[in-house]
Amino acid sequence: MPLGLKELEAAVMALPPEQRSYLAERLRASVDSVDEPEVPAELERAWAELAERRYQAYLAGQMRAVPADEALARIRERRHA
Repeated sequence: MPLGLKELEAAVMALPPEQRSYLAERLRASVDSVDEPEVPAELERAWAELAERRYQAYLAGQMRAVPADEALARIRERRHA
């Protein structure tokens, strides 16, 4: 007979930390693969390069940091405009 969710949780919590960590990674990966479409490697690379350029510009004083709440407010304004 399969374990119920509460019994399964109790069994997992009784595992050593390294085994719980392994299981957590596997579970997270299974959810990510369902919720998020796979991003092509070329697009991942382009985003990483853009992030690096922006970070270097910030370090060089060519860009300023914007607090997250301000950035999110700007995005919301643009979406509702």
